[in-house]
Amino acid sequence: MPNALLQRGLFDLFEFCRPEVVETLVQAVVAKLAPPHPPVTGRPVVDRVAGGETVRTPRQGKPGAQITAGSASRKRIDVEALRAIVARMPAQTEPAGAFMRQMLDAGRY
Repeated sequence: MPNALLQRGLFDLFEFCRPEVVETLVQAVVAKLAPPHPPVTGRPVVDRVAGGETVRTPRQGKPGAQITAGSASRKRIDVEALRAIVARMPAQTEPAGAFMRQMLDAGRY
């Protein structure tokens, strides 16, 4: 709502008040209705987050989302070492279905 309309509406409601009182009321109402955080502008959000900044975006005047930088990249898996570990494992002695059925039946009672 534009300030002029708001001010005119408050003048109509508070016609017995001095104009400076109504102006103070208008400023208070406009400040209350204004979003608490400025809109996200400037550099693209991803660039800002990658630079280490935390970006908060409001939704209907309340905190809506917070975007932070991701953690460091994960350590690569040594495929040859994994194959060596799997090769040393013993082979399965019974079918997986029979093993699962035995586990389920034993855990019920």
